[in-house]
Formats: sequence, structure tokens, C-alpha cells
Amino acid sequence: MKQSGKTLGYFGHHKCGSTMILRIIEKVSRYLNLSHRHFHSPKEWGYEDTRLPLDALSQQQGLDFVSYISADSKFLGDATRFRGFHVVRDPRDIVVSSYFSHRYSHPTVGWPELEDFRKVLEKLPKDEGMLENIKFTAELPIDGWKTDLFRSLQSWNYSSENVLELRFEDLVANPYQSFLNICDFLGLLDNTDFPSFSSLLDVSLYRLHNRYPWLPLSERPDGVPGWVLLSFVYENRFSKLSAGRKKGEEDVKSHYRKGQSGDWRNHFTDAHKTYFKEHYNNLLVTLGYEKDMGW
Repeated sequence: MKQSGKTLGYFGHHKCGSTMILRIIEKVSRYLNLSHRHFHSPKEWGYEDTRLPLDALSQQQGLDFVSYISADSKFLGDATRFRGFHVVRDPRDIVVSSYFSHRYSHPTVGWPELEDFRKVLEKLPKDEGMLENIKFTAELPIDGWKTDLFRSLQSWNYSSENVLELRFEDLVANPYQSFLNICDFLGLLDNTDFPSFSSLLDVSLYRLHNRYPWLPLSERPDGVPGWVLLSFVYENRFSKLSAGRKKGEEDVKSHYRKGQSGDWRNHFTDAHKTYFKEHYNNLLVTLGYEKDMGW
């Protein structure tokens, strides 16, 4: 479903809610019969061999929707060929969340660098491990590709009219309104105020195809009704993904550890703050999480 030739896109970053967001995008894409693929890095789409940026690859493969979850503007190609949304998070919370994920829960299959780094974290006290994790997360090498997480956040164009900018903190605080805004911006939302016969039929066909994927797809619906979209968000709420825990209830060994913003204040020591200010304070200012070094 391309608008004026534009490919729809979700642009995310490590530990910025990508697992939950991808689950919802997949449901929306299946509902609307959109061809969707997601990539962790340009290496996954063969950039090393083809040198195709994401816009050219999307056109070549006829993709309606792409998700690039280590998003780096250097590899988008012509960014105006996308209409998408971009999710950022306080880099200090990225560091804390990724520390526990890297230490305990994130799968290491296809990520040899994390497998090696986890062995380092297992030997270090938490405060030393957190400092090493700042350095590791900033560059974030994945299967031989250095994604340069903090540099890519710093260099992103935050004023594009084609990309809706969102904060992870706002998305977590109000996921239902956030996804209504996202799908409305992407032109995917059916704004009908109440369930119609056709929308009920579309939902029935969607559920039938999910159960029996070999059945032929129906015609593509014009959009996803709000009540259907909200059900997709509800199915992926934190309490369900975290096996019943509420936001703020911590399980350090779960991929859905805590679901709370500002947690860096509970884990950053003065040494962590000093290191972060020296190396990445400009990033905090660029993203609007701080105004100066007085935090």
C-alpha cells in the first residue's frame, strides 16, 4: 500500500520497543495484505554485496512496508521515498535496559559479538559492567556490522515531513493513542466510527487466514479500523508480554524487564554520569532529554 510511490517505514533502534512494535506492525500488515520485511542492519539486506540502499531495495522487492530497527540515515537512500515513523529513547535508559538484556535475556543466535560480550559482563561487578555496556551499546556491533547506535541517533534528520517522530516514553505511557496516530499518519487507518459489515467480514477473513495460511488472501481492505488496531495493541500490552507483571515490577532476566522510563537514575553512578556527559551529552541535548550538562 504505497502512497504516491512511497514505501511505508518503521525506523527504530535497539531497546526502543522494537519487539512490541514489530508484533503490531506484523498484525497490521497481515490484516491489510501488505508485504513487510524487517532488517536489523544493512548486512541483512545484502548491502555489502549489492550496495543497494533501503529505498532501492524496497522498490526492487516490491515491499509495501519495511522496518529498519537499527536505523541509520546513511543507508536509507532517498529518504523522501518513505513515509514512516521513527522511535527514539533516552540513551541513558537504552544503556540500562541493554545492560540487563545483554547480561541475561537477549538471544545470542546470529549475534556472536553479544555472545562474547556476555561472557565479559558475567565476570564484572554491575557498576563496571554498566560502564563497559555504555561503550558496547554506543557502537553496537551485530554480526560483523557496527551499527553505531549513538552516532545514528545524533545524525538522524528530525525535521522530515515524511517521518513521524515519537519517543519511546510517550509510546509506552499511551500505546493506544500512539498507534492510532502512527497508522493515521501512514494512511492506514479506517476512520469509521463503528463496526461495519465489511469491517466485520475483513476481521473474520483475517482470523481465518491466520488459522489457515494456505487459504487465498482476500482483497486488500482500505484501512484497519481503529477498534481492530486497538485490539492488536491490547494483545501486545506489557502485562501480557511480561507474564502478568505491571510496569515498574522488575524481572532482570526477562526481555520485558521493567517497562519504566527514567530507570537510569536508579543505576547510574557518578562515574557513569561523568563518562556519559563527556562523550554523549550532545546527544541528550539533540534528542531533547537534557538542555545542558547540569543533570
